[in-house]
Amino acid sequence: MKKFFVALGLLAVFCAQSHPAAALAQEGIQYDAEEGAWIALHHSPDGGVKTDVCMAGNLVDGVSLRASSKSLEVRFGDKEWNLPPDTKGVVTIKTNNYEHKFDTVFESSTMLGAFIDPEDMKSLIAALAQSSDATISFGGKSPREISLSGSMTALKEFQNCVEMSGLADLGNTAAPTKTPF
Repeated sequence: MKKFFVALGLLAVFCAQSHPAAALAQEGIQYDAEEGAWIALHHSPDGGVKTDVCMAGNLVDGVSLRASSKSLEVRFGDKEWNLPPDTKGVVTIKTNNYEHKFDTVFESSTMLGAFIDPEDMKSLIAALAQSSDATISFGGKSPREISLSGSMTALKEFQNCVEMSGLADLGNTAAPTKTPF
């Protein structure tokens, strides 16, 4: 039951666009993985036959990756925000060997989103999978830490969901390499 309410919360923060209350009423949310503060889930409008949305996100730090047939996105949410509809700005994600500035736009009063192409999503996933922590900065403000503990599992499931659903080609960058040599 706890996972059900966590999924509703994640859906409300990260999936809702113009009607947050409508997101809470949606059905068809399936869990793929959960570890630490990270979770991966997907939405199926037809009882599991087809997947139309895949997501992975950090429930504590309000960062998520989202894939649908229309777009790939990085989303940033905070239930304390009260963003006006014309809000936009640059959000930077930084890890040990990665830094990318995302041009974000208003998604809802509590969320910003940035559209991202498949190659940039691959790079972001690889960077997050290879690091133990990351930071996000909103504009010129001081960076805040994002815990990546548990992210490997969620990111791998996100990639699997996106690939299996045919939403995008994200390769297999989050999967650890195993070899006998």
